[in-house]
Amino acid sequence: MILLVFTATLLILGSTYYQYRTESEQYNTYRQDRKETQLTKQINYLVNKHDLAFNYDNWDNYKIDFEEITKIHNVEYSIFTPDGKPLYYSYLPLEIISNNYSLDKDFSEMLISLDGGKITRENTTDVGKFQSSYTVLKDNFDNKYAILFFPYFQDVSFAESELNVFLTTLYQIYFIMLVVAIVLAYFISRYVTRSIETIRLKINQTGLLKKNEKILL
Repeated sequence: MILLVFTATLLILGSTYYQYRTESEQYNTYRQDRKETQLTKQINYLVNKHDLAFNYDNWDNYKIDFEEITKIHNVEYSIFTPDGKPLYYSYLPLEIISNNYSLDKDFSEMLISLDGGKITRENTTDVGKFQSSYTVLKDNFDNKYAILFFPYFQDVSFAESELNVFLTTLYQIYFIMLVVAIVLAYFISRYVTRSIETIRLKINQTGLLKKNEKILL
């Protein structure tokens, strides 16, 4: 019985932890996609409004407008030409900075050639771990005019704290259950089993033609 409760406890805790982690990751991915969609719409609107799709020399004239997008959506992002040259940036990983603020040419060509036009990566930098995406931007005529780099900095401290509190509560509950199971197992082995053994012995000694003793438990 003790082994059964202990095994069930481990299985429930393990499955709960896995489910919580999975749902948390799915929720973060959903929020990242939603933020990126809003950002992409805002950038495309600005590009189409000022006819910037392939007029790369004019992008510097609207740098303030792109900075406003950063403030409005409270995000960081960078934009590159299809061959990886920087058009606008508010945050860049060290690997891009060290490459003259440009994307690797082979990577840019590979991204542009993808059907989905998007790659998601896990990054580890001086600011911590975060997810980032590289997405191909298209104009109203479905022409690929730029590459969007979107780093999604999500504070997971609250989610981690909630998970720790939840698991601690489960540990306490199942520890109590384990103690109760031990007490019950001791009671069963100490009294119930002994009573059954006493009855068995008395039955073996019982005869039909003689006076029998009363069975006392």
